[in-house]
Amino acid sequence: MSEVLRARQRKEYLEVDVRSIDSSIAIMNHFDRLQGTGIIYESLLLKNALSVRIFGRKYSIALFVGKSQPSDYLASEEHLKVSTTFSDLRQLSKELHEFSSTDTKNVPQRTVFYPVLRTIRYHSRQGSVETNRKLALKVPLLFCAQNKLNRIGYGDKWSWGVRIIEGTRYGETNTYYVTHLEVRPC
Repeated sequence: MSEVLRARQRKEYLEVDVRSIDSSIAIMNHFDRLQGTGIIYESLLLKNALSVRIFGRKYSIALFVGKSQPSDYLASEEHLKVSTTFSDLRQLSKELHEFSSTDTKNVPQRTVFYPVLRTIRYHSRQGSVETNRKLALKVPLLFCAQNKLNRIGYGDKWSWGVRIIEGTRYGETNTYYVTHLEVRPC
C-alpha cells in the first residue's frame, strides 16, 4: 500500500513560468521538498525562459532542471563553463533575441544561448526548428538557486579561536543541472 501512495506522489516536473516568479526561494523549497508537500518532482520546468527568433520565426524556450548530474555527462567537464540563475533568466526572458540561424559561431561560449543553439542545431534540419519535443542538451548547464537552508546559519561557529561548525556563506546557492530543453512556437 505504501508503494502505491509513493507512486501517486511522484510527479514528472514542477512547472513554473519564469516571467511570473515572485520568490525563487519558495519555488526551490517546493522542488527540494522542504515545505512538507510530500510530492517528489523529477525535474523543474522553467517555461518561457528564453525568447528567440530563429529563421525569422519567434520561439519560446523552456528549460528542464534536474537535481543531479546525469551519469552520461560525468566524463565531461565542459558544463562548468556556462551557468545561469533565476534572475539571469528573468532578464533574458524580457528581450527577444534574434538569430539568423542556429549557427553558434557568432554566440559567445559562456552564454546560455551557446548550448541552447547548439542543441537546437543538433536536433533540427536545415532551415527549420524541432518544436514541442523534449530535447537533450549535449552538455548540461549549471543552474544555481537558493532554498531556505541556504539562508540560515550564516557564518562559522567559533570557540576559543577554533572553528567548531562551518556555516553557510552569504549568497550561497545549490547547484542543479539544465539537462533538456523544449522549443515552443509563439
